[in-house]
Amino acid sequence: MSEIKGESLSEGIAMGRICFYSDNIVDVARYETDDAEREFERYIKALETAKSRLQKLYDYVKENIGEDESVIFQTHIMILEDSQFRKKVENNIKNCKMNAEFAVYDAALKIGELFKQIDDEYLKQRYCDIIDSANTMLEILDPQTKDLGDDTYSVIAAKWILPSETVKFRKNNFCGFVTNQGSRNCHSAILARSMELPAVTGIKGDLSEFNGVYTIIDGYQGKIIIEPDDATIAAYEKLRADKEMLKEKALKAVELLEKEYPEALCSLEYTDPLQLLIATRLAAQCTDERVNKVTPALFERYKNVHDFAAADVDEVGKYIYSCGFYKTKSRDIVAMCQMLIDEYNGTVPDTVEKLTKLPGIGRKTANLIVGDIYGKPAVVVDTHCIRITGRLGLHKIKDAAKIETILRGLLPPEKSNNFCHRLVLHGRAVCNSRKPKCSECCLKDICDYYASTAHES
Repeated sequence: MSEIKGESLSEGIAMGRICFYSDNIVDVARYETDDAEREFERYIKALETAKSRLQKLYDYVKENIGEDESVIFQTHIMILEDSQFRKKVENNIKNCKMNAEFAVYDAALKIGELFKQIDDEYLKQRYCDIIDSANTMLEILDPQTKDLGDDTYSVIAAKWILPSETVKFRKNNFCGFVTNQGSRNCHSAILARSMELPAVTGIKGDLSEFNGVYTIIDGYQGKIIIEPDDATIAAYEKLRADKEMLKEKALKAVELLEKEYPEALCSLEYTDPLQLLIATRLAAQCTDERVNKVTPALFERYKNVHDFAAADVDEVGKYIYSCGFYKTKSRDIVAMCQMLIDEYNGTVPDTVEKLTKLPGIGRKTANLIVGDIYGKPAVVVDTHCIRITGRLGLHKIKDAAKIETILRGLLPPEKSNNFCHRLVLHGRAVCNSRKPKCSECCLKDICDYYASTAHES
């Protein structure tokens, strides 16, 4: 038995024999064509077929995984339709006399390499999208069968995995994957998390050596265990069962809170994304009620991002004085608005990663914006969330970032944001920090805290 440490892409436990999956883009031979028009016609026909396949993949992902994730494959269609990509392929065929397969292969690699060299994770992802899009075409122009083993194989190992392959693995009942290369922000990782497919990357060495070997993927700790002994297998089976029980408890909590609080609304008052962003910054160490008393005058004085960016910090401070920490908050508000103009064209970003680059914006605020403004899955970990989910027994820690990760693995993505809003309402009405009203609580039947204190008067 041996352990190899990597990086978690998607939480969960997967166990089974490894099927090594060879290079993502098929091997393409180059030969000189003596009929460029015929090759170009082959390319156009393959292009239409590839777009049709990607549309079906988009429809499948949208229906079975999620609308946000399905956009990945709309992007792939747009790549194949891109004028620069099409001109490059056409030039390769008509002027360089390349066969259609190699013309597509060459165009994808050369254009993709430009993105690969950019020092930006988001743009680097475009490389994988370009390769994946081209791969769809190459599978049509030159079909090659890739061996996925028989039904005794349940874990995929590869150098790296493309988004379309991630979906294919799930459809073929593989329960997890491990790779040499990848990142948490890549589309394959996003899809894996959405499909609850445990995944680990950053494993060094030749993974083909483990083809057929029984392996455990530990997506919680970001490691794989090669040829585990019986005791280790039993321990991981128990861990997986315990995680499933926690997920069932989380789902029950979602259901009970939905019945108790049908309306799950943010208590901060706002009319546009910028106002919510600023209001949440003011709400740090301050009540929402107080913020709602301060913001009307503030937003009347400063009506848009340009007004705030040009504002005098001391003057902003006078408007928000009663919210506490007014010097720091006013400085952050002006600076964040300046950055919104400089970096994001004056628009509030729609991802946690981009939002947390703004001065004074942490993951709690970023998640609130992403969930309430853009309708994306979000987990807002505030004091109510930490307290109530801890009492329920969903975790035993206080670290907000770790709790966010845990809850993302337990909650249905489409319900996570409103669940957090309901926790705030429940925390204020019933499950307060000092004297929780346990006898009145709708969650008492699934609450570890209540079970441990039920004997008390």
